[in-house]
Amino acid sequence: MLLLALALLAQNARSGAHLASNVASNAAQVLQRGNGPEPDSLDPARAQGLGAHHVLRDLFETLTVVGTQGEIEPGSAQRWEVSADGLEWRFWLDPDSRFADGRLLEAEDFVFALRRALTASTGAPYAGLLLPIKHAEDVLAGRVPASELGVQAAGSDCLLIRLERPSLDLPARLALPITAPLDRHQVERDGQGFTRPGRLNGNGAYRLVEWRPGAWIEVVANAHYRKHATVNIQRVRFHVTPDAAQEALRFAAQELHWTESVPLQPLASLRARFGAALQINPSYATFFLGINLTRAPLGDNLRMRQALSFAIDREQLVRSITALGELPAYGLLPESPGIARAAAPACPLPPHTQARTDCARELWRLAVPEGSAPPKLTLRFNTSPLHRRTMLAVAAMWQETLGLESQLRQEDWKVFVSNRRARVVTQVFRGGWNADLLDPINFLEPFQSQSMLNATGLHSAEFDRLLRTAQAATESAPRLFAIAAAEQELLAQQAIIPLYFYTDKHLVAPTLRGWSAHPLGHYPSAKFRFAP
Repeated sequence: MLLLALALLAQNARSGAHLASNVASNAAQVLQRGNGPEPDSLDPARAQGLGAHHVLRDLFETLTVVGTQGEIEPGSAQRWEVSADGLEWRFWLDPDSRFADGRLLEAEDFVFALRRALTASTGAPYAGLLLPIKHAEDVLAGRVPASELGVQAAGSDCLLIRLERPSLDLPARLALPITAPLDRHQVERDGQGFTRPGRLNGNGAYRLVEWRPGAWIEVVANAHYRKHATVNIQRVRFHVTPDAAQEALRFAAQELHWTESVPLQPLASLRARFGAALQINPSYATFFLGINLTRAPLGDNLRMRQALSFAIDREQLVRSITALGELPAYGLLPESPGIARAAAPACPLPPHTQARTDCARELWRLAVPEGSAPPKLTLRFNTSPLHRRTMLAVAAMWQETLGLESQLRQEDWKVFVSNRRARVVTQVFRGGWNADLLDPINFLEPFQSQSMLNATGLHSAEFDRLLRTAQAATESAPRLFAIAAAEQELLAQQAIIPLYFYTDKHLVAPTLRGWSAHPLGHYPSAKFRFAP
């Protein structure tokens, strides 16, 4: 066995040296990006994971795009205007916008994509973010045909969007991958096969040429992209890197120019090891535990859910487990400079003290009467060393404070997402939200009763009412008040247990230029270039 192990190590070393050599020799044209777990889909309507969205932003260009500081900029639409009542928006397409096969982009391609995304049979997870569009809710529920959706072509180069209510953040929502234009002729011809390498006909800076499951996705510069002359890097390979420690080893061996995350090591150790390549910045994102409210024993026992939350020492988690600048979370909405929000929710009791521990035990005693069999809960999470360590720590805290036995269940990303969405086998699951918009309402919309992203199964008429009030508000103060009240209702229902606010963590090769921290974690490859 020892000889076999040595032989495997030698083989891996030779393989790593070969890959490192490839990176060095191809550095002028190939960007090697770590991209986390295997993307769940490259269908803009069906994709949910961050890794999929990173690739999609290279393959497609939406009407608007998010700039380097989170500002909204023109994308495929060169300009737009809104009616005085805020209910009609017109977007004029850039005349240079084309698909990868050279066909001119038309307004009908957006009409087709939006209708498809809001058709229930498509199963688009982010469809709920498009509900401001007129008749979107009825189309999604199957009450009216997709042809009734408030989108139409007002000429080949102008898209008209009608809304149910004024929505000042519509341009930001139209930067989401789900709104990307589709070559309607290709999709009608190929069906779901339109996402295959060599077939996918996007309008972004790159086109798809290869997808090796479990290994990488490769894209090359799109010669018909409207800003092709500004694209410096001609070829990009997105590597599947679910293990941050292995990803860091590949970065150190010069197999990667960029990592999706960093390994679980003390900050001082990472600084000593990687120096200026280590980039840690604030992120507009929250890590939480979701609770399936549709199943016993948690769904019908509020005190039990409250006890689980009180028993977790968030300060210890960010100090001992994550330890890279994360902040303990007692609410869902992060504090972020330049992003308006109402006052943060008050912690019911001071951050982890004996009072919180005593309260957790009393709630548990009331939730699990003496003599009854204590529940056994399953903590479900997608493959990741950080997630595993976090869940182990949470399970240990529950055991110590409540005497609760927990089972950990680790799953591949696609399996995990499917189980979480189905709400059949889940009890407590790893949740998190990386904002798509620089707007606190974006954190709350996934918990609307009809949202496909509502993995908790929360059905609160009061929460839905408050969210609708915030969505319809045209002034900042009442809007923020409704958002804060909706967050409080979500926390009162104990549908989630917030744990901490993320930081954005990467290793970036010194040869890579054009990189700067982004509040939403958007890093399109077309922004990068290599140093001379």
